[in-house]
Amino acid sequence: MSIDESCAYLRISRWSFYRLIHTKQLMTVKIGRRRFATIDDLDALIARMRSSGVA
Repeated sequence: MSIDESCAYLRISRWSFYRLIHTKQLMTVKIGRRRFATIDDLDALIARMRSSGVA
């Protein structure tokens, strides 16, 4: 998923998305100048946040 699609999926801002990448909470793949996240990684992030009581 692209950054915009990922942000829409998580319902967060681009700034929040990049903060998750910077803090290594979310893994992404960079192809050329574009950055992508898989649905599995997004779902894993949600599961980790849910189990830690953040979400």
